[in-house]
Amino acid sequence: MGVESRSSWPITRGWWASGQARFACLLPLAFGVLAKLKHPDGLFSEYRTVACAGIHANAGDGFYSRTLTCAGEHVPSFVYLPDIARIAGRIIAAIGEPGFLLVYLCLTILSVAALISVPLFSALVPGRWQDRLPFGALVAGGAVLVGNIAVILHGAILMAALLFETAPWLLIGAVVLAAWIKPVFLTALVIPLIMDMPWRRKIMMIGAGAVLGLLPTAVFAATGGGLARQWLDLLSYFVCDVTPGKGLLGWLQWAGINGRSPLAQGAWVVFAAALLACGLLLPRALRLTSAERIWLGLAVATLLVPRIMAEDVFLVGPGLLAVARNARRLLPASTAFEARVLRSGSGILHGLCGIALLGGLTGLGDVAVPLALLGFSLYLLFAGQVAARQWAAAVLPQLVPAKLTEAAE
Repeated sequence: MGVESRSSWPITRGWWASGQARFACLLPLAFGVLAKLKHPDGLFSEYRTVACAGIHANAGDGFYSRTLTCAGEHVPSFVYLPDIARIAGRIIAAIGEPGFLLVYLCLTILSVAALISVPLFSALVPGRWQDRLPFGALVAGGAVLVGNIAVILHGAILMAALLFETAPWLLIGAVVLAAWIKPVFLTALVIPLIMDMPWRRKIMMIGAGAVLGLLPTAVFAATGGGLARQWLDLLSYFVCDVTPGKGLLGWLQWAGINGRSPLAQGAWVVFAAALLACGLLLPRALRLTSAERIWLGLAVATLLVPRIMAEDVFLVGPGLLAVARNARRLLPASTAFEARVLRSGSGILHGLCGIALLGGLTGLGDVAVPLALLGFSLYLLFAGQVAARQWAAAVLPQLVPAKLTEAAE
């Protein structure tokens, strides 16, 4: 059973111990959906952004504005590459705006269904569904009803990741397509990095995905002239000033550090390197299965995003639980304090989900969810440093005598 058993919520027996009671963790999602339906001003607002930009593109008008409007209605600003607006415009011209809405709506519904049902309930996912269910507390109702294109992209990457063992290049294709819309989806390339395969193959897959995924953005930034500067200014304004999100940029904002600063950029480089090191060391140290490696990759990919938004948190849970469930393999060489933390891994993760739940029920989700994500990151980094120290203790003594022997010869 490992560290996940009847004591997986060690501090909160009784009410929390019931798998059925953990359905309460879906209340923030349910209440958010009801609130959005009751006040539908922002309902599917992100779809309206894409459609509005497409209509402006068809008319030859500009669409990079803080006050984007269509038919006299203000919609959220469009911050994607111009080709996305042009493609949306061509689809609208071909099948009409109602037809485009129907296609977009169907893709969103299918994606939301997959993103909620698979990580929380599917028997194909490692671990008990009762232990995965608390991570539903992270998901807000707005994430499923604003129509953000990221939901569709996350759904596509989830499906491709589940098929990775039989069709690995399908994931690379899904990441490339997602990166053409949102380059931040390149973080999903951590999945092949974590998988147990030859390094030459890993490098080929990651290199191809990174080059092809970044190509449209790099070409536009280099050749787009004034339009590219408008896009970059607008994107920077929303990412760094308006909504830095629930990830690293949001945490740094609590400390008064703006995402534009070199300090923030350096912090992300260090943070990303540490998470990637965890992704490389933990699967081997914990002897994770291929399925567990895939889910750990999805979790690390989520936490690597510097600006985590509400629609980015669907897939973070199972991979973290895989680490907690197998953390017992680090116990023999751990200190007393490390052992206590490792044995309590599931309880720590579920406690953080409890913080997100309380935040969602009290209107403090904008603080509670970032705190939970910060806690998840710290837990992963803690387990990673234990694995790194044990790896170094095992490997370095073998390398040093070999180096001394070579020097003596």
